Amino acid sequence: MTSNGGGGARENSAAAVLTMLEALHPLQDLDTILEVVLRDARKIAFADAGTIFLADEYGLAFSQCQNESLYDDYDENVEQYRQYVIALDSRSIAGYTAVSRRPLALDDVYSMPAELPCTFNKFFDLETGYRTCSMYSLPLWTNEGKLLAVLQLINARDQGGRTIPFAPQMQEMVGLYSRHAAAAIERGRVTRELVLRMVSLCALHDPRENRHHAQRVGAIAAEIYQAWAQERGEEPGVILPRKGLLRLAAMLHDVGKVGVADQILKKPGRLTPEEYEAVKLHTVYGARMLERCTTEFDRMCREIALYHHERWDGRGYPGAQMGCDVVAGCSPGLSGEAIPLMARFVAVADVYDALHSWRSYKDPWPVERIEGYIREQTGNQFDPEVVQALLRIPKVIEAITERYQDTIQVCNPLAAVQERKLPGLEDTRRLACGTVEEMYRELRHVYLMINPGLETSFIDLAFYDLRRLFSGQFPGYQASDTPYHDLRHTVSVALALVRLLHGRQVELGQTLTPLTLELAILSAFFHDTGLIRRREEKGEGSGARFIIGHEDRSITLLRYYCSLHGRSDQEIEQCAQMIRCTNLGLDPCKLPFASEDTRLGGFMLGSADILAQMADRVYLEKLPHLYQEFQEGGVKGYESSQDMYRRTTKFAIQVLGQRLSECFDNVSGLMRGHFRTRWGVDGDLYCEAISRSLDYVGKLNQLCQDDDCYRKHLRRKLD
Repeated sequence: MTSNGGGGARENSAAAVLTMLEALHPLQDLDTILEVVLRDARKIAFADAGTIFLADEYGLAFSQCQNESLYDDYDENVEQYRQYVIALDSRSIAGYTAVSRRPLALDDVYSMPAELPCTFNKFFDLETGYRTCSMYSLPLWTNEGKLLAVLQLINARDQGGRTIPFAPQMQEMVGLYSRHAAAAIERGRVTRELVLRMVSLCALHDPRENRHHAQRVGAIAAEIYQAWAQERGEEPGVILPRKGLLRLAAMLHDVGKVGVADQILKKPGRLTPEEYEAVKLHTVYGARMLERCTTEFDRMCREIALYHHERWDGRGYPGAQMGCDVVAGCSPGLSGEAIPLMARFVAVADVYDALHSWRSYKDPWPVERIEGYIREQTGNQFDPEVVQALLRIPKVIEAITERYQDTIQVCNPLAAVQERKLPGLEDTRRLACGTVEEMYRELRHVYLMINPGLETSFIDLAFYDLRRLFSGQFPGYQASDTPYHDLRHTVSVALALVRLLHGRQVELGQTLTPLTLELAILSAFFHDTGLIRRREEKGEGSGARFIIGHEDRSITLLRYYCSLHGRSDQEIEQCAQMIRCTNLGLDPCKLPFASEDTRLGGFMLGSADILAQMADRVYLEKLPHLYQEFQEGGVKGYESSQDMYRRTTKFAIQVLGQRLSECFDNVSGLMRGHFRTRWGVDGDLYCEAISRSLDYVGKLNQLCQDDDCYRKHLRRKLD
């Protein structure tokens, strides 16, 4: 990453802008284009820092960041792979710029005009000690008038390096440049999507060759190349475009697998020697697909596809001849520097990612073991200089693997939440509504029953990020590993909360403000996230060790998340107050609340937390998991899971009779109005489900004398 935007002479003449735009034409890789666009815009405005957010179906995705004062090239490379999305609404500066469709210049983001609906997100400044002052934010549009990106420039500087406002002339020149640069960004997006579609075609034959694997290999290979080239003293003007081409070309390294039989590629477990030899032919097939080379990119794609399995010691494949019959072993492989350079970078990147990924025959290797193996293979399988370059960038590699983690492939992750029609429930008494996605669809539908005009973009985004958080895809956090307090529990609590809110509207004709409704759902999403471990929290056990006081950890994570999205301190504190109502050790009547709406939201969240878990159809089956979490977290009072079963009735009476009815003002009684209106059922399905479970566990307590007996009679399948 070359961060030379802040220093040197001003580049704000029309001729300089034209020269910059001409330099964009040969670039094909999206990340390279974004880096150059941001660097050029900073040069024009003499800005110390800047950010680009790309518009996608979830909002505005953080895509490029430069900061002359904070980052060297290495740190800046790490930052490029950090991933977060902000909502496409007017609460953040970038969102407001996009929604209002016009640029916004701010002399000091800490003293913004009162009439603006947006707020400045102070989290970055608090975390790094940086002082953001002046900012110029402007939207970029496609030729069809669709939002493409938001460009933000930060802290204009005078000749003495002092921070000043962005002058009107600077704004005009940046606007001129960005209008034309948008075409290059759009071209880069189209190119990347075409490459990823080819990867998706491969995935139809080999599920492991998905776009996440391709993007990891492409990014790792590109970063290794940059580290290698910088060590050799190559010019930045040579490194950057070649790095971009390598990133794209490396994504197609296994494109030849479309020619290998599906029954081999999709076989679970290890391959036979004969099957493995057949798979080796994918290198030849890939090269044949790409043999008509007319550009440097074409040649790079072909060389990588053909030679990325060659070894430094000459024992790789497919060998020196293009038409080599690998199965017959017709010729020795290439060795040493005879192997094309770019293929050597991809060879290391591909092996690194394969070892770091799950396979049907192995678990992912830890980073230390991967690095040890690659060191052992230096001079045998891998080019020694390439290995040294890899080992110099561990933080960059970690950031890449976090950003492009494998997920379950779906056409549209939020397809289920886009419909407002009635979900087709086969059984209206199924409280959980099916999968987590179906539960969220029902939640969203009931939310809009309260008020069809409510804005859903932020809760849609929060649900998307919630899934990423629980699956280990949220930057800085491991996957959830508490089987009782899992994603399904969290979403079921949020669903019960929205049903209560709707029931209150039906029964009393009253509802909370739109803002409090949104914050209440956000609080439900995050109320148990304190049980998810941060990346650095290693060691044996699970997140259950934080169960005592996990609500405070949940609030800390929510505070971080809300800060990323520009939510105000007052809104964050309202969420914190509501989350504290889920702590069974606190008396909600003695807790402070910012408003009556916040108090009601907290009481409903606390009630929903109790109702959702106890009405779960597999509540009794999950109690042993809860016991294990209590044991690990140091919660006293239960001698065994059998003891927990025997105390369930007493616990229910205490919680239902005292906490729900007295502490939470019996707001749970409003649930009947929801079910009557939603499904035509004159009853509270939560209470009915809880009653059935309590009756059944009471019978088991009379029958069973050991854990085996409970297991025998509690055999409903856990989701």
